Amino acid sequence: MARNILLIFALAFLTLSPIARNVPAGATSLGSQDPDTLLEPSVAGEARSILDNLYRGKSDLALEQTERYIEANQDHPLPYLIKARVLREALPEQDDNKELIRKNAAPMHDILDKVIDLCETRMKAAEDDSEHRFYRGWAWMFKAQLHALGGSYWSAGRSAAKGNQDLKKYLSEHPEDPDAKGIMGTFLYFADTLPAVIKFVKTLFFIPGGDREKGLAYLNDACAEGGLLATDHKIILAAIYTLFEGRFEDGVSRFMDLLEKYPSYLRLVEPLGVVRTFYPSKLWQLMQIENSALDRHMAEQREGVDWDTIHRLRYHRSYSSMFFESPSAAIQEFRALVDEAPDRPDWLVPLSLMNLGCIYANLGEADKATDACNRILEDKGMKRFHDVAEEMLEGNHLIENSILEADAGFIRHIYILEQAWAKNGLEDYRERKGATVLYDFYSGEALLLAGDLEEASNRFLSALDQEVPSCSQAYQLLSAVRLAEIKGVQQDYKSAEKYLDKSLDYYHEEFLIDMLIKARKRFYERLSKGESDITPSVLVYAPRTLD
Repeated sequence: MARNILLIFALAFLTLSPIARNVPAGATSLGSQDPDTLLEPSVAGEARSILDNLYRGKSDLALEQTERYIEANQDHPLPYLIKARVLREALPEQDDNKELIRKNAAPMHDILDKVIDLCETRMKAAEDDSEHRFYRGWAWMFKAQLHALGGSYWSAGRSAAKGNQDLKKYLSEHPEDPDAKGIMGTFLYFADTLPAVIKFVKTLFFIPGGDREKGLAYLNDACAEGGLLATDHKIILAAIYTLFEGRFEDGVSRFMDLLEKYPSYLRLVEPLGVVRTFYPSKLWQLMQIENSALDRHMAEQREGVDWDTIHRLRYHRSYSSMFFESPSAAIQEFRALVDEAPDRPDWLVPLSLMNLGCIYANLGEADKATDACNRILEDKGMKRFHDVAEEMLEGNHLIENSILEADAGFIRHIYILEQAWAKNGLEDYRERKGATVLYDFYSGEALLLAGDLEEASNRFLSALDQEVPSCSQAYQLLSAVRLAEIKGVQQDYKSAEKYLDKSLDYYHEEFLIDMLIKARKRFYERLSKGESDITPSVLVYAPRTLD
């Protein structure tokens, strides 16, 4: 629990340099001026070019550009901020190892301190220097994010307070500046929406108060009005709608629009890889987007390829394949990740082993399931997973007969909406295996995608009624999530909240799954209170058939 609280706290600051790692602020537009009028055209143009290369998946080229950019503009803060932004791309913020994060963040802190020094020198020489107040505020906010990710929460709060003071003053004088509104909007949103336990201690960290509605309004303005950071703010807003507001429909649409322009930017693909589990009507489409992006990048053996994100995407693809495509494909990918043993993120290998343990247990291969759990227990670096591994070992013997088959073809047919083949496959499965929790879940899925919500609900409820070990509880978690969406379609938002709460009771270790469930629950809470009139539509689909 403590890990999740600190993670959410860090994520709040993470989006100050957005969740897909973007938040530099660039040339500003004072009042109604054009966003670039405060800079020489070559200075603003180079900043745009660097960010554009970053979004085109060319971080190595972007970093080379920043060196030349700084050399040509040594007394201007913007090139240093852009360099910090490019370096931020490689920060291992998903690791539990805070010391590693702090070590990697140190060069960025040095650059941001340089920005602050430059700005303060210029501000002392000028009676009113709004431009450099803006850059200083941005640098303090960036430092707050880095401190939070490294677990230095006191320093994060102090830096955020200084950044908030600068940006508030700047916006009081230039209320229409889109870049400043975007940065401030991000802060206001997260300062207001942190969990209650964090709000309770925020005064200890000197974190200023926030305003969710104003923050969202600022961000929407920043996206619409343009500026150097318009793309950054579009990514932030898409991430907020997906991971925090629970507006999956809106968030997914925004990420897909961004991918149309930047198909090589893998960090736009990652949220889609996680959320598709909750989006049955787009599940197959989102899986194809991820597969295409992964295959293209893994074929490029060049400097600058974002291997950390590739590893995470491979994990998310394996997790999704486990339920929605082919258990055998999931085994192959999880085993490959374990054998390759990438250093980052540090949760990837233990979670891959845990999922292998679940798959093998459900296949009835107890020896392989036990081996996966023992590999976790033998590794001191995976200590925080030891309790769960021991619980799984105790539960493996509860599966008297296998409930899963490595090549269950009917699963794929359900999601490409080949209903006749799916029905025949399910009937054949039941004859061989019985009405297992797996049968109930996939029968519910087939009925759901055929539009029969009542019978789908009955099947999902049947899945929840079964007593199964932890290795099989993911099917119950997903059944509860589907019941919530059915209730959402029926405008029974209170029941939707109830089922999402229930889903969290079932075994799962993926913290992003946890975040998405809680975000969707907040979405339904607002609907039930009449604070929103958005229509849930993750169950609306366009039929597909076999090629």
